[in-house]
Amino acid sequence: MKLKASVTAILSLLGASALAHASGFSDLSLEQALDELQARGLSILYSSDLVKPDMRVMRAPSGGTAREILAELVVPHGIRIMEGPSGTLILTRSTRPTGASAPSQAREVTEVVVTASRYAWVRTPQISLTRLSAAELQLAPNVGDDPLRTLARLPGAAATDLSAKFYVRGGAADETLVRFDGLRLANPFHLKDFQSVFSAIDPALIGTIDVYTGGFPANFGDRMSGVIDIHPVRAETAAHREISVSLYNASALAAGRFHSGRADWAVSARRGNLDRVLEWSGMRLGEPSYSDVYARLGHQIGSSMAISANLLQFDDDIELADSDVEEQARARYRDRYWWVRLDAHPRESVTGATLVARTDLESVREGEAEQPGISSGSLEDRREHTIDSLQTDWSWQASGAMLLQFGGEWRHSKGHYRYHDQADFDVVFDIPGLQSQESRANMLELQRRGDQYGAYASLRVEAAEPLTLESGLRWDRSTLSDDGGHWSPRASVLYRLGPDTSLRASWGRFVQGMGIEELPVSDGVTEFARAQRAEHWLLSFERRLSEAVDLRIEGYSKRYTDTQPRYENLLNRLVILPEVKPDRVRIDPVRARAVGLEASLRSVRSRPLFWWASYAWSRAEDELSETIVRRGWDQEHALNFGLGWKGERWELSVAGLWRSGWPTTRVELVAMEDSAVLQAPTANAQRLETYFDIDARIARQFRFDGGASLTFFFEISNALNHGNSCCTEYELDDESEEPVFLTESIRSLPRLPSLGLIWRF
Repeated sequence: MKLKASVTAILSLLGASALAHASGFSDLSLEQALDELQARGLSILYSSDLVKPDMRVMRAPSGGTAREILAELVVPHGIRIMEGPSGTLILTRSTRPTGASAPSQAREVTEVVVTASRYAWVRTPQISLTRLSAAELQLAPNVGDDPLRTLARLPGAAATDLSAKFYVRGGAADETLVRFDGLRLANPFHLKDFQSVFSAIDPALIGTIDVYTGGFPANFGDRMSGVIDIHPVRAETAAHREISVSLYNASALAAGRFHSGRADWAVSARRGNLDRVLEWSGMRLGEPSYSDVYARLGHQIGSSMAISANLLQFDDDIELADSDVEEQARARYRDRYWWVRLDAHPRESVTGATLVARTDLESVREGEAEQPGISSGSLEDRREHTIDSLQTDWSWQASGAMLLQFGGEWRHSKGHYRYHDQADFDVVFDIPGLQSQESRANMLELQRRGDQYGAYASLRVEAAEPLTLESGLRWDRSTLSDDGGHWSPRASVLYRLGPDTSLRASWGRFVQGMGIEELPVSDGVTEFARAQRAEHWLLSFERRLSEAVDLRIEGYSKRYTDTQPRYENLLNRLVILPEVKPDRVRIDPVRARAVGLEASLRSVRSRPLFWWASYAWSRAEDELSETIVRRGWDQEHALNFGLGWKGERWELSVAGLWRSGWPTTRVELVAMEDSAVLQAPTANAQRLETYFDIDARIARQFRFDGGASLTFFFEISNALNHGNSCCTEYELDDESEEPVFLTESIRSLPRLPSLGLIWRF
């Protein structure tokens, strides 16, 4: 099979990720340590401008009670503890010098600081939420230097090791919202139309990531399955610089403060090395070049307001070809985001953030394919999109037991599409419920514009000591499809069965419309479809089995209605030009469903050794007019596990994944007319071989005077070189007397080593 030797050779430069967990207070960020204390029963309230994502626990606490441990954690950061209503502990900034331990040593003055529109509040009823710090992401075996690949190890996530995109609990990849600094990002990946190989977020920019895999609150809208909410790192009082070089990327970051600490700045630039690796290896498969930059300038205005101006830009310049030049493509992408963010704290109990943003998306893609006996064709795809947006989010802590959140957003979008393709197919797929073509020819040029609106409100109340309730309501409307407004009620409950046991439940409706950049003109679609709907039911049980082990069991059910048609390649997704292949089919479900059960165990405070394990059973299906079929990313069984060791200078982590093989369709040749006709009783009725992967990472850190450090790391993906299959390649042998349709599983990534260094100074 010719394609296997080319596209797989390019994509095999990637590495799959693994999820690692730091454990023990000394290994945690300050924010994570506060979450741990809240899990022990403390009611803590603080602003996320006071407790920043990159703050670390400076020394292991020795106090016995949770209240004593809290004091040891926050005092070195110049934070004082105030008594609030209903037993709530409020963290505020103190002017006392860092390290002072007694109130008599200095006069304390409380300073009201601007928050980043998020309160950490005890007893949240939200479930399916995981928070990962930058340190945890760095610990993960991650050959591609890609923070989003790490998330694919979470329970409920499913992904190939060829792409940074992943599927959340049976939902399509485009059902996950990605935000950076509160701003919605549109398809933030490099090599977008070529497997979306890497995410476009430099790991050096990340402070923490909040990941919702279901039942997310009403402030997140217009997506049906999951949320990836990235909080960028912020500069502390001292300047921070970081240089990172690995096989895949080279990046530099500089950040600091000025104007007596009231102003901050940050600049970051990263360049991918994939084109250089291809050049060094001697493989003449193209030049996939990509880069991204980020800049920020912020200033504190008085004691209750802060403003920042931000830029985030992704650039790709790609040339790809297979080994026999049967497919070749050229593409350029530029995504540019400008936004101004205003954070306000008009009262001690009120905090909010407002974003005004401009998004410019430009792409050009063209290519040709000639595969004898299968298909021939070409395409040219040019798109330009502009999105102006306004977003505001507010929180009011009405009392120690009541939190009100509300906000809204508006997006005005314009799009210009120019698309042309032509293809002739020598193979036709005749499968119930799927629509295939004998040839295609499209020539489209159109412009579209429209507005999208959203508004929400939610109320969280601690109704009684063991019971916390949250209800929310969201309204969304888009004039792109003009199918009216949609209401999305949501509700969650947390009931504490004891100091170590809790039960959480959630129900909600979720709506998702097409964005201006999501119109599938490359499949001949010229009008935006009506919004899709999904209904989530979730139930979670959590228990601390001992001082060292946490247990979490979670079940979910998702029901989809008003589903939109989608277009997929039935057998082989690992192609350069998927639109001009004969296995490109239209899937038009009447409705869809996804159900699952997840169980996870993880170690707690077990330094230097830590471990985790999770198992997930799930099913994701489309109900077509004639039959029910598995979704192409259905993952029936998945077992994730890992083990790590973190010392003063050395770090070691190993992570593994065992899961069911991807669904595939076994077809047979039934007729030879103008084209070869292939049939199968049902799509996706078979599976590829079971997937198994082991990844590992080892790092050594050297520390120098002045706080500088140099870290060398070595990582290896698929350490056992297991032959995992990703998809099926096919060809028609019509030279013999009896034509034969041949198929072969395409192997995914082989064993891939990588090494690099990170210099912080």
